[in-house]
Amino acid sequence: MKGNLRDLEEKGLVTREGGLFGIGGKLRLMADFNDDQFTKVDISEFGQIELNARKARLITDHPLNSYEIVSNDSLITYLEIKDPGEFWKISRYAVVETKK
Repeated sequence: MKGNLRDLEEKGLVTREGGLFGIGGKLRLMADFNDDQFTKVDISEFGQIELNARKARLITDHPLNSYEIVSNDSLITYLEIKDPGEFWKISRYAVVETKK
């Protein structure tokens, strides 16, 4: 799932932990989200997430060495999953915050 922060919050997918008065803190995947909003994929064959955004950050936890964020000039084009076994080990969901 990808989208801007407002969309992800409205869909009940992410929450902010820590911070003060809604500022700062870390974004986390909600514990009781509706997984019908996600596209089901065969993780052994799913190799990239198209982003086409000015900025992007992965909200769900995945090992840093298992993926690469690929840019073209000033645009982040996609997230490449280099090691699917490692990428999906911590979380079976991928949530990316994007900014156009």
